[in-house]
Amino acid sequence: MKDVVNTLMGDIVFQNSEDQQIISRDENSWLIDGVTSVEDVKKVLDRIERFPEEDTYESLAGFLIYMLKTIPKRGAKLDFMGYRFEIVDVDNYKIDQILVIDLQQERM
Repeated sequence: MKDVVNTLMGDIVFQNSEDQQIISRDENSWLIDGVTSVEDVKKVLDRIERFPEEDTYESLAGFLIYMLKTIPKRGAKLDFMGYRFEIVDVDNYKIDQILVIDLQQERM
């Protein structure tokens, strides 16, 4: 059963809660796991109070798929609320990791 669920949903169901899903690279960029909830992302990215239509998805990967209207490929970028979201790893159509850069801090 675990293999079937893993194939359909990836590691989201069985992910160890001790794994870090948001890693701060420096003061203005983060490496975020695609399955990270939008609620957790909003805690780190303080200018974002609400994502568009956030009741239709739960994860950061879901947000990117919603905004880009497709399953994004590695290197796809989206600028939103002064942040750049860049997909750095995709595995079997599952967005694994996203690099988020604070564009407003980068300009200073």
